[in-house]
Amino acid sequence: MLLVVTLILIFVFGILYGFSYDGMLSPFGSALVLFFAFSLFFLGFFGLSHLLSSWSLESNPWVVDVKEMDRWFNPMYDPWLFYHEHKKWAKWNTLISLVLTVLFGTPIWVVFTFIPSPPPNNPENSWTNSWTGWAIATTLMTLFAFSWYLYYTSVDRTLSPFPRGHLSDLPRRL
Repeated sequence: MLLVVTLILIFVFGILYGFSYDGMLSPFGSALVLFFAFSLFFLGFFGLSHLLSSWSLESNPWVVDVKEMDRWFNPMYDPWLFYHEHKKWAKWNTLISLVLTVLFGTPIWVVFTFIPSPPPNNPENSWTNSWTGWAIATTLMTLFAFSWYLYYTSVDRTLSPFPRGHLSDLPRRL
């Protein structure tokens, strides 16, 4: 709940104070736009990792019965970690998604910010605003990723009273 309220307040202040008097984005406005893009990238990378891990686990049911698994170089380690140590899986995927977000989001931001020529009235100010906005957005994204990890690991993942089966069993259950 605190995460939602914080995001709403950030966007309200961004709408109020995001533009300077000459119509260019202020550092806070740049940070708001970039933070929104970074959040979408982060949630996309994390969701893709979740989808791939659950799909691999569904495709290879023998992974559930394995007690110990070698690290990193085993292609089934991520699905195994997803099933057996969900918090550790979430920690590593949060960190990997955050790094991928900054690595993929920053070049896209550079292309959209610096390839078009800056306004002729004060180009130094617009570049300073953009770089300051990038620093603020990266800091906010790190805090968002940490909050996401805390939320994701706090959700109760105990088995429900409804039996869990394979995706192929779904039509028979309906």
